[in-house]
Amino acid sequence: MILTTIYEVLRREPRVTFHDNLLDLVNSLENIPEITSLDNRSTIFQIIANRVIELRVIIARIKGLLNYPEEPYIGSVSTIIITSIYPREITILGD
Repeated sequence: MILTTIYEVLRREPRVTFHDNLLDLVNSLENIPEITSLDNRSTIFQIIANRVIELRVIIARIKGLLNYPEEPYIGSVSTIIITSIYPREITILGD
């Protein structure tokens, strides 16, 4: 099945999860008429639903790691204040 193939590709090549249209692909595969016409209690439907959930979790995990908060800018200059932690005290251990 194509969902298992996508899962295996994601497992073997994690960089694929960075593709912008991957979630759209998973959503479109879930909405295939043959899948939507299955009985919700059938084993095949449960397997497909679980695989879709697994793929969405993988994609969401990666998207969460890449979700950086926007830095405030005025024009093209960043307004983030960076404080230095140097100079620091150096502790030299004895024998």
